[in-house]
Amino acid sequence: MKVSKHPFIKNVLTLMSGTAFAQLLSILAYPFLSRIFTPEDFALQASFISVTSLCLVFCSGKVEQAILLPKEDNEARDILKLSIGLCFITCLFLPLIIIASQFSNAFRELVTNKLIIIAIVFVFCSGICEILRVFFLRQKQFKAISSRTALISIITVSLNLICGYSIYSHKILITSTTIAQVVALVLFIVLFIKYNGRDKQTFNFQKIAYTLKKYWQFPVFMMPGQIFNVFTGNIPILLLSNYYTMNDIGQYAFVNKIVNIPFTIFVSALTQVFLQKFINTSKTQRLELYVRTSFILFAIIIIPAIICVIIAPSFFRVVFGEIWEPAAYIARVMTPMLVIRFALTPLEGAVTTVQNKLWVGFAMQFFRFLCVIIAVFFSIKLELSFNYAIFIYSMGLVLFYVAYYLWEIILLKK
Repeated sequence: MKVSKHPFIKNVLTLMSGTAFAQLLSILAYPFLSRIFTPEDFALQASFISVTSLCLVFCSGKVEQAILLPKEDNEARDILKLSIGLCFITCLFLPLIIIASQFSNAFRELVTNKLIIIAIVFVFCSGICEILRVFFLRQKQFKAISSRTALISIITVSLNLICGYSIYSHKILITSTTIAQVVALVLFIVLFIKYNGRDKQTFNFQKIAYTLKKYWQFPVFMMPGQIFNVFTGNIPILLLSNYYTMNDIGQYAFVNKIVNIPFTIFVSALTQVFLQKFINTSKTQRLELYVRTSFILFAIIIIPAIICVIIAPSFFRVVFGEIWEPAAYIARVMTPMLVIRFALTPLEGAVTTVQNKLWVGFAMQFFRFLCVIIAVFFSIKLELSFNYAIFIYSMGLVLFYVAYYLWEIILLKK
C-alpha cells in the first residue's frame, strides 16, 4: 500500500512526524531533567500549565474551531480575525483573573512566584498559534503545524538542559516553554504571510459582528464545555494541590508528562486529521468509520499498556532515579483510564461538531466535570492517600469516555 495514495494516512504521518520528533527529544531529555529538577519544580510548572490552559480556553471563545466549517475562504478569514481580536481583548484582563482566582493553590503559586507577566505572554502566543493552527489545518498545511511542534520542543528541551545545569532556577521549566511559544508564534506568522500574503482588507466590525452572530454556538456551548474539559483534566493540580503536598503533585505532574507521550505523538495528530476525514465522509459511512477507528486504537494500546504496568517501578527507578519511583505507582493506577482515553479521545466531539449540535458536547463535558468532581470530593472527604485519590479520579474519567462514546454512536444511528 502506497502512502501517497491514501491522503488520510499521509496527513496523519505528516502531523505525527513533528510530534514524534518533539517527543523523542523529550524522552531523551527526561532522564537528565529528572536529575536536575525536583518534584516541587515540576509541581510549579504543572500549576503554571494548568492555570494558562484554563485561560487559553477563554482567549478566543473557541470560535477558531469554526474556521474548518465555511465553504468560502473569505468567511474563514472573518472567523480568523474575530478569534484574534477576542484573544487580544481577553489577555488584557488576565492579570485580574489570575489574582482574583485564589480558590486554588495553583493560582496562588503564580502570584507568589511573580509569574503573572510570563503567564500573559504564554497565553497570548499560544492562543494566536492555536488560531493559526486551525487555519493551517483548513488549508491542509500539515507541514507548517508539524514544524511548529518540532521547533517548540527543540527550544524548550535545549533551554531546560543548558539553563538547568548552568543557572538553575525553579522557574526555568516555565520560562523555557514561554520563550519557545514566542518563537513558534513568529514562525507561524511568517508561514501565514508566505501561504496567504498580506491581508489588505480592512477590519470590518459589521462583518465581524455578523460572524460572531452566525457562530454563536461556539462561545456559548463549546467554550464552557472546554472550560469544564480543561478544569477536569487539571483537577489533580487545581484542587488536590490544596490537600496534598507539592511533592505528591510533582510526582503526578512528572508521570503525567511521561504517559502522555503516546497521546501527543499519535492521538493529537489523528484527532486533527480524523475530524477533517469525518467531515468529508458521507453520512451513511460515518458510523462505520467511527466504530472501526475506536477498535483499532484499542487494539494498538492494550498490550503495550499491560507491559508498562508490569515494568513501571523498576523502569522509573533506573531511568529517572529513585526519587521518581513513587510516580510509577501513580502510573499504574491511571492505566485503565489511559487505555480508554487513547482509544476514544480522537473521536470525541466529531459527531456533535459535524451535526452542529454543540449543546450536546457541552452537556457531555459538564457530565465529565460532575463525574470527576464527585470522585475528587469523595477522595478528599474520606482522606484517601494521594494514589487512591488519583485512581478514583481516573475511574470518573473512564465513566465519562465510555458514556460520550456510546452517546455519539446513538447520534450517528439517528
